[in-house]
Amino acid sequence: MRAARRIPYYLFRHWQTTAFATFVYIQ
Repeated sequence: MRAARRIPYYLFRHWQTTAFATFVYIQ
């Protein structure tokens, strides 16, 4: 159960970093 909540928390906490990395990758 904890693992299921840990993934969304990680995405919520690092979505800016992921979005930035994706943006740079597309460029």
